[in-house]
Amino acid sequence: MAKQRVPRTLQTTYDTDRSGQIDEDAVEGGGSGSDGDDGASAYEIAVDNGFEGSESDWLESLQGSDGEDGSDGDDGFGTEEQYNSILARLSTIEDELDIDNGGDD
Repeated sequence: MAKQRVPRTLQTTYDTDRSGQIDEDAVEGGGSGSDGDDGASAYEIAVDNGFEGSESDWLESLQGSDGEDGSDGDDGFGTEEQYNSILARLSTIEDELDIDNGGDD
């Protein structure tokens, strides 16, 4: 495979002869920065974009009208008791057939 040329800006921090590892000696760590200014609230952004009204008015404007009811889903599997009964029967069948089910036995 042909060697790939590394852009000059990366040559001080990237050594292609070391399987793509970063040359940590060439990377300088920066100090901790100061906290930035607080950003605008969603209401303030809405006002900046033309919303007219109080914050309460804006909150109420977020509530849309009710949508249509969805279709009914499929019936569920059954009760927990029925589920556990099926598991017990499967376990019995596995034991009778000497099937390794990956358990802790």
